[in-house]
Amino acid sequence: MTEAPFLHPTAAIEPGAQVGAGTKIWHHSHVRRGSVIGTGCTLGKNVFVDEGVRIGDRVKIQNNVSVYRGVEIGDEVFVGPSAVFTNDLRPRAGNANWQVRPTRVLRGASIGANATIVCGIEIGEHGMVGAGAVVTATVRPHQLVVGNPARHHGWVCACGEVLSRSAAQPGGTRCQDCDRQADPVPVHEPGPPAYIPLAKVELGTAEEAAVLDVLRSGMLSGGPKVAEFEEAFARLHGTAHAVAVSSGTAALVAALRAHGIGPGDEVITSPLTFAATLNAILQVGATARFCDVAGDFTLDPGQLEPLLTPRTRAVLPVHLYGLPAAMDAVSGLADRHGLAVIQDAAQAHGARVGVRPVGSFGTATYSLYATKNITCGEGGVVTTDDGDIAERIRLLRNQGMRERYEYVMSGSNYRLTDLQAAIATVQLTRLPQINENRARNAARLSAASPVCPA
Repeated sequence: MTEAPFLHPTAAIEPGAQVGAGTKIWHHSHVRRGSVIGTGCTLGKNVFVDEGVRIGDRVKIQNNVSVYRGVEIGDEVFVGPSAVFTNDLRPRAGNANWQVRPTRVLRGASIGANATIVCGIEIGEHGMVGAGAVVTATVRPHQLVVGNPARHHGWVCACGEVLSRSAAQPGGTRCQDCDRQADPVPVHEPGPPAYIPLAKVELGTAEEAAVLDVLRSGMLSGGPKVAEFEEAFARLHGTAHAVAVSSGTAALVAALRAHGIGPGDEVITSPLTFAATLNAILQVGATARFCDVAGDFTLDPGQLEPLLTPRTRAVLPVHLYGLPAAMDAVSGLADRHGLAVIQDAAQAHGARVGVRPVGSFGTATYSLYATKNITCGEGGVVTTDDGDIAERIRLLRNQGMRERYEYVMSGSNYRLTDLQAAIATVQLTRLPQINENRARNAARLSAASPVCPA
């Protein structure tokens, strides 16, 4: 029989928080909604767990510890009393634009009493932080660090026994007790390098709660959640309008049609893109003309002008992998020749050219597919400052219907459901942190790759 969690009567567990079986949470602790605490954990008195924090199984957190948003704690981690986690590198009371810098504490690590963990670092598996240390840099697996700032002081095994005081990591990281307690470690033959996933979908209790709200409302489609998401998306991307649709491809098709592009027209775009870019152009009956890319793999504005013909109606730059194209040059050329600018920003949520969001240049289309920066499974968004374009897209997504059964043009069913919009709205609140994580991962991979310039 699964042991239910024990929650002291003075502990505050917000709705939407997940607490695993057998976990004990003691006096005056506070667990925020959206946080996840694993099985068999112990949280002492006056422990604060912030929204979105993830804590693994069999974790022990002693009294007076605050685990703030952006901190992830792995299985079997020990956190001593009054240890401090931070999530803002340069905190100021008046800084409204600060961003969370995530911190990871990996399996089996230990953090001593009154230690301070500066955000944006990783404490490796079975690493050990001495009491009172101020950790400002990543702690390697099995490394022991002490002092202010924390410095290398040796190497420890999984039991916590000091194995070596040398700077170089010893050949083994197991003591005799480790060998007696642990199962034999299987030996694997060398194989090909591990596959690095393109993306990892992370959906938590906040998304679950948002979906449940929609289910309980009975308004699965056509309710208020789509408008709420559109308003938040437009605000984040610096545009007057955002229109949610059923996919990134639908966003491209609707944007082209809203600009009046169809048979006989030409659209200049990049040849280095996903097939949806080309398919959307072909679907409206237009002809695609390819402009070569520059060294950053985005459309080269220097090669645009020779491709213009009397039939050219639009330029469709692609912000490949979220890297913005040279929008100042592209927009300047389009303005001189009276062309529409329709951006494929499927991977560029939150991207900027200088201080301007990419969505603020003409019309932009985004995808909410599972591999994108934010997701609701499937979905898309069109952003624009042009009220007429936004109105035409709203008509196109709803069978050309302005009012109930008042049809003013031909259209399609490109509607996003309230269930999808509820998930996407929660995801949107985490976009700055998601983008920061992606940028850090990219920098790390680039720096470590012998064939990819940093």
